[in-house]
Amino acid sequence: MLVSSATIVAQRGTHGGGSGASTGSAGSRGAPADDPDLADFKHAMQVQATPYQVAEFQTVSRNTAEALRQAHDLAQLAAVARSPDILSHATDLNDAIQEAQKSNSEFVKMLSDSQTAGLKKLLKGLSKAEAPVSKQQKTLGREIDQSNRAPKRMAEAADSLEKALTAFQASQRNLAKEMGIQ
Repeated sequence: MLVSSATIVAQRGTHGGGSGASTGSAGSRGAPADDPDLADFKHAMQVQATPYQVAEFQTVSRNTAEALRQAHDLAQLAAVARSPDILSHATDLNDAIQEAQKSNSEFVKMLSDSQTAGLKKLLKGLSKAEAPVSKQQKTLGREIDQSNRAPKRMAEAADSLEKALTAFQASQRNLAKEMGIQ
């Protein structure tokens, strides 16, 4: 069993002899303020996901993976064929992206204030990764609205969305990892 001298002193109530009366503020004894292990532990506890958040993140992850799969499928379909199904696939992809963004937004909103503070950098990165998804979704939406059905343009839009969604998914995974979500 390992016991640090600071723990023993704290239990005895003395610091190198004396009456046992506390002379410092609470928490002044123990690990130094710059102890990286303690700081890492406190950060991990601050950002730890609740069981409910873990379950909700699984939904976020599935929705993003589905949008990514649909972007890939549309890019492949539009690149090789002039299929009447292209517009239907594009509409389905648009819906999948909306669902992925909605579930992601709801997940971020459920974070506690301490989680938001501790994950500030990762949340900013997630927001930056979502911006290209929104931009490319608008491009896809214009293609759908114009009913142009030009396979090459649909393939390009889907390919761009696939790349944006891949970066978005990576940011989500980084956030999950930091929160202890496997």
